[in-house]
Amino acid sequence: MPKSRSAFTVLESLIVLVIAGLVLAMGVFAVRSYNVGRVQERYFWQSFQKHWQFSERFAVENNSEVTVTFFTRSVQFIYHDHDYQAAQINYPKGLLAVQNKSTVRIRKAGHVSPKTVYFKSDNYQKTIKQTFQLGWGVYRIKYEE
Repeated sequence: MPKSRSAFTVLESLIVLVIAGLVLAMGVFAVRSYNVGRVQERYFWQSFQKHWQFSERFAVENNSEVTVTFFTRSVQFIYHDHDYQAAQINYPKGLLAVQNKSTVRIRKAGHVSPKTVYFKSDNYQKTIKQTFQLGWGVYRIKYEE
């Protein structure tokens, strides 16, 4: 009578290893893409800050208005009364403006009318509220649930 064995066969071991490898690979790629989205979003906000500060100085120094338009997938800085080329910044993957088109004007003296722009961030699973305050071009960014 043959002896019974209480161990895994080679085929069963290979199947378990393949399944474990697939689960591990999916986890690694999910974490990697999640972190990349957050880094890209932080870079976008830094880039927006630089363009905003430049636009404020441009409006005052050149006595010219600047229009900042928020589209669904990008923000555009348009410099009026000069041949200066418009700047456009695309939103990173996972960040979208809630409204299709919102406009903020930086007046010739650098003043800004109050305005609130909302974004949806899939990277942080939150809504972002960007509030431009009356007067000098101060804005605040707040992450909301």
